[in-house]
Amino acid sequence: MERISRDYAVALFDIAKENSEEETVYRDLEKVNEVFSEFPEYTEMLSAPSIPLQKRLAAVNEAFGKIVCEKVLSFIGILCKNSKIKTFSDCFREFEDLYSTDIKTVSAEVF
Repeated sequence: MERISRDYAVALFDIAKENSEEETVYRDLEKVNEVFSEFPEYTEMLSAPSIPLQKRLAAVNEAFGKIVCEKVLSFIGILCKNSKIKTFSDCFREFEDLYSTDIKTVSAEVF
């Protein structure tokens, strides 16, 4: 499971970095992670095969569409589509590690 989370996080980080949006994506992932941590039943609902994918994606859009950037919204959608939404917190931790390392690297270059 760790490898999958890392792969998803690296892909999202690369896209964010291409557009110089690492901090925005990180902050938005943090918001989503807080919601998922506070309401674990939400990720259960988003992973329920008995609920049609379109309804799950609509729920994601309704809950997060106005508070996170499009990249994070799309990322959640991809996790839902690929039945990996339960790995979100692991993906967030992996992204956080990448982001922290990148900030340190950038700071080292500045000095």
